[in-house]
Amino acid sequence: MLDDRIGLSISSLPGYNFLKAVRKIRELGFQSIMVMPYDGRAKHSLGSFATLDYTSITGNELKKRVEVLKDFKHISVHQAWDCSWKLWIECASLIKAEIVTIHYSTPLTEDKVGFFREVAQYAERYGVKIGIENDGDSYLRYLKLIEKINSPNVGATIDVGHCALFEEVKVVDLDKRPEFLNNLICELLLKLSSKVFLMHLHNIDPATWRDHRSLPSGVIDVPRIIKVLREVNYEGFFVLELEERECEKKAEESGRYLDSLLREIY
Repeated sequence: MLDDRIGLSISSLPGYNFLKAVRKIRELGFQSIMVMPYDGRAKHSLGSFATLDYTSITGNELKKRVEVLKDFKHISVHQAWDCSWKLWIECASLIKAEIVTIHYSTPLTEDKVGFFREVAQYAERYGVKIGIENDGDSYLRYLKLIEKINSPNVGATIDVGHCALFEEVKVVDLDKRPEFLNNLICELLLKLSSKVFLMHLHNIDPATWRDHRSLPSGVIDVPRIIKVLREVNYEGFFVLELEERECEKKAEESGRYLDSLLREIY
């Protein structure tokens, strides 16, 4: 088995039904997992992937899906692609997930601080943390948002690949971009420190700058990131989010690579 801090997103296994995907994640050695509560649009370039179907199944079928998750050490819930955030939190509570990840761009209002404070109050009633995932816009505005919310149960879900979407990174020349990106990720981790609640890991193909690639090779300096996380005493876990054709092979490859790094560095 892999280090229990290493999880795999169910989105990494497109084409599997929910129960098969969860069991396969266990077979591959992962002791933690990320799921989506529901969503008819749960798909990426390789096809659809399973969700819990929290809003459409009941009774024994829902119980069966909840039961198959109970042996995972850490569980996170990724938002669905709507704005029914109360349902995401209620689903997280049902499956005993520690954290719900919500994208920075999700609020339909300009008052992002007010939105996330309202979400935080509701999540606190269920004993669930909220991680705001970076997905573009400005690095500085992302930092300031988390600082302004100033809530003990709201922090950051840092997606290392999505850091390439920050507007500060996109204006840098391609030949200088890898170094700039890795410096920015490490600076972000150091500045947020204890407010980093969850890490989403994957790599970026240097030829195409396509993200959600297998972890061992690419633009992202993963060993350096792990060293910085050790420096800030990161206490969360790691979710691998892949979009690879050889989904099982690449998930196992990435899991073993991260496991080796954690044993060596952390």
